Amino acid sequence: MGESAAELYTTKADYAYLRVKELILSGRLAPGSVIAQAQLARDIGISTTPLREALRRLKSE
Repeated sequence: MGESAAELYTTKADYAYLRVKELILSGRLAPGSVIAQAQLARDIGISTTPLREALRRLKSE
């Protein structure tokens, strides 16, 4: 026990990808909206580097 949610995924970028995708699909983050990366990273408990990787992945989809 004691693992954070981010530690249960293969990489932090994978975790970020799934969390941001969930936020988009639920309507809490509008597709195409401007994102304050530092704030979003803090909100989901990761640093900005894996968040940027996740955003690039989502953009390519």
